[in-house]
Amino acid sequence: MGGRDVPFQSAFGETFSRVIFTPFIPGNGAETIPLNLAFDFTFTLMDDSTTGGNMGAALVGADVSILGDDLEPVFNFDGLAQLDLDFDDDTEFLGDWDDPGIATSDPLGSNSFESKIEADFTIEEMAEEELLLESDTFESIFSDGFESGDTSVWSSSSPDSFVITISSPDPRVRFIIGGLDPPVVAGDMNGDGVVNAFDIEGFVLALTNPAEFTANTGRDPLVGDVNDDGSLNAFDIGPFVDLLTGGAPALQLAQLQSLKSPSADDDGDGRSNAEELMEATNPYDSNDTFKILRFTPRQGGIEIEWKSSPGMNYSIECSDTAEPGSWESITGHGIVAGENATTAFIDSNESRLTAARMFYRVVLTGGV
Repeated sequence: MGGRDVPFQSAFGETFSRVIFTPFIPGNGAETIPLNLAFDFTFTLMDDSTTGGNMGAALVGADVSILGDDLEPVFNFDGLAQLDLDFDDDTEFLGDWDDPGIATSDPLGSNSFESKIEADFTIEEMAEEELLLESDTFESIFSDGFESGDTSVWSSSSPDSFVITISSPDPRVRFIIGGLDPPVVAGDMNGDGVVNAFDIEGFVLALTNPAEFTANTGRDPLVGDVNDDGSLNAFDIGPFVDLLTGGAPALQLAQLQSLKSPSADDDGDGRSNAEELMEATNPYDSNDTFKILRFTPRQGGIEIEWKSSPGMNYSIECSDTAEPGSWESITGHGIVAGENATTAFIDSNESRLTAARMFYRVVLTGGV
């Protein structure tokens, strides 16, 4: 604030902040904890004039609140400090400056003073409760008594600005900006807070392709570490199945159990347990296996029927040589199997039906 050819000068500054934070104790649940709120502000007011006769004043105010379920505003300060060197060298205080436990002032030489606001409060709050810290502070500087052409100046300095500190005398307490993440439930692969049949697909993907699981869900595959040994592996299958017992279809439970020996063919149908898992068939039932059942001539075409699993997507491909790289899909985006145990498709393309020979195959392209 510099001198002006006017009898009165002023400057004003205001800050407003809002911060959400959560105190917590690692490894503990909600319990009552002590919190300390410290409010600190230091400024100096100085008359740089050489002729005297001027008066300077500083008006400082602050409203600070920590808001939670049962908390009210905890600190309010509003005070005026002024120095009239033409009258005497003493600082005059009005308002909350009268409280010696909050505000103090010390002279700095013959033409300035330093003032401090220091307030400390202790409150009790529940750990893990999200709290809102709001502060509204202002500083207004005035100077009066300038003669025309006088370049003398009152100046203000507040190097530390307004500082608000939240702490706790309990060394166990930690703070986080924002709220705490909800607790992770082991085996809850889709993040809905419970372990049920909707987590099976995610568990299998995390077990067989962790990178793809993370890419698809944004979650850590270790959420499937049900036995809590620090890694997701075959040893988690049994505990995961135990969590699902009674809440998942028998077929899905059988598929999960089969992962303990993925290369085996437990039902002897020519398909490994891992293949049956991908094909959504039962690795312990030789009658439930993915295969073409029959070709049947129909009017205007040929019908291809295969053993299917509900909800799975299949594609019909053909080739006149059956050589690798020669297969082409004839069903576009594929065929989604319904609830029946088999699915059929009729090929009515005349060029394929009149070809000297034609090979067909059914390819599983995924689930829906």
